[in-house]
Amino acid sequence: MIDETSAKRGHRYVTVVLDADTRDLLLMVPGRSADAVSEFASVMAAHGAHPSQISEVVMDMSTAFISGVKKCFPQARIVFDLFHIMKLAGEAVDSVRKDLHKQGADLRAGLWSIRGNEWTRTEEQLARRRELVASYPILGRAIALREALQDVLSDGDLPSIRWWFGWADRSRLKPFRKLSKTLKEHLYGILAYLETRLTNAAMEAINGVLQLAKRTARGFRNFHYFRLTAYLKASRLSI
Repeated sequence: MIDETSAKRGHRYVTVVLDADTRDLLLMVPGRSADAVSEFASVMAAHGAHPSQISEVVMDMSTAFISGVKKCFPQARIVFDLFHIMKLAGEAVDSVRKDLHKQGADLRAGLWSIRGNEWTRTEEQLARRRELVASYPILGRAIALREALQDVLSDGDLPSIRWWFGWADRSRLKPFRKLSKTLKEHLYGILAYLETRLTNAAMEAINGVLQLAKRTARGFRNFHYFRLTAYLKASRLSI
């Protein structure tokens, strides 16, 4: 699994590599470029492993990560993370909401009612969502598209995905037409998810550990100490 997390303020990031089976933190390097993937391949060689042993890599749709994996692990299958895909769908809904707001729509107290799944909303938020959908059918269409994509990714197949593409393309909602184009371009990794069901969910626990390490390492002046603290805390998590 490959992911990125913030290391410092000012959009400074680190790339994190996690073992999908053991959940062990394998590598942490500065930046979020293809070079980070190359460094992991080099570390493997130093420990007597070979890139051909990597069968799947779970990650988001980062162009840098995709490039790095294709170069360093040509035999590995790229699997796009479900939560990243749904995050993009949520952002598409939010774009529709913002466009409506610019046009004068009254969406006060509606932000958290619109976001998320129905089962995560309160009764009050669900009632507000129903009011907004009734008042603004375009918003209802956007939410329906997001929920349909989630259903397709939950138990769908290639025909189901193609059906969703068709609906999004005909929706007259620019954010969802854009999302449809993005997902089509990355279809190989989405199909890999449907077959493997691998996600970066384990990264959430590790990212929590890394953020704790960042706070602990507040006085450290370089990345080395931050990384050392992160490894120590992550090792305790896996015990």
